Formats: sequence, structure tokens, C-alpha cells
Amino acid sequence: MFIGSKYKEEFPDILIKAFDIEPFAERTMKSKDGSILTLKRTANPVPWIAKVVYEKFGVSRNTFYNWLKATDENDAPRYPLLIEAHEIAKGLQEYIIAVNAFLGLYNSQFSIFTLKNTHGWRDKSSVEHSGSVSVDSLMDKVAKNNASKDMTDKD
Repeated sequence: MFIGSKYKEEFPDILIKAFDIEPFAERTMKSKDGSILTLKRTANPVPWIAKVVYEKFGVSRNTFYNWLKATDENDAPRYPLLIEAHEIAKGLQEYIIAVNAFLGLYNSQFSIFTLKNTHGWRDKSSVEHSGSVSVDSLMDKVAKNNASKDMTDKD
């Protein structure tokens, strides 16, 4: 089957729409007398590429990724709007996961793992340095080291 045989021009818009959802739903709980007791937030399910492309486009994730990699005879992307829509969808997915993680609606380990593995998040590592290093002191040490080598080479 030809790689683009099922591709339709409306797919980029459909993809963005599938991912452009609110991270959570809010529901108020009322008492019998009608007063508001509490506001309850429930996380909406995270949209996933594999599910969306199967349900909305009728293709596998592999076919979708082949569309993203497809080029024309000039080696230009065959479906540039789909590539852009995919980047937008990934950003929307990242937003949904991050917001729900920050609100405590998603398991933090799931959220960290997913954001690191699918959205390029990483732990920040920093190195603290105390004291100072000067080029002059390094040059003096190199000169002394070379002088002592010269002395031993003469023997």
C-alpha cells in the first residue's frame, strides 16, 4: 500500500483538535441546602498518538510516523502541516501531563517518567565551585613542572 494512500488534508486539524483538551474537569459538590461544599478536579485522560491516529485516521502509529518522515522528489517533507500539527499535539500533551502532575491529579512517578521519555525533560544538575583558579597560578605550576623535568633530564 502506498504510504500516503489513506492520508487526508484534514488530518493536521483533527490531530490538534484531539489534543486540545482541558487538563482536568471541575465539578462542584453541593450540600442538600444548596451551598457549595467543595470543588472537585478530575484529570482528563491524556491523549496518546497511537490511540488518536487509530481512532481518527484509521492507521497505525507506524504509518503515522512514516507520514512524518515522508519526503517528495525534492527531499522536502511531503506533509509539512502534519509535522507542525504533531509538534503542537506533543506540546499540548506535555501541558496536560505537567498541569495534572502539578495539581496532584496524576501520579508523580508516571508524570516524571513520561515527561522525561516523551518530551525531553531532564533533571537539572548543577556543580558548585568554591575558591578560585587563576591562569597565572596554573602557568607557574606548569613552568615549575617543566623546570624540574629539565633538571632531571640533564642527569
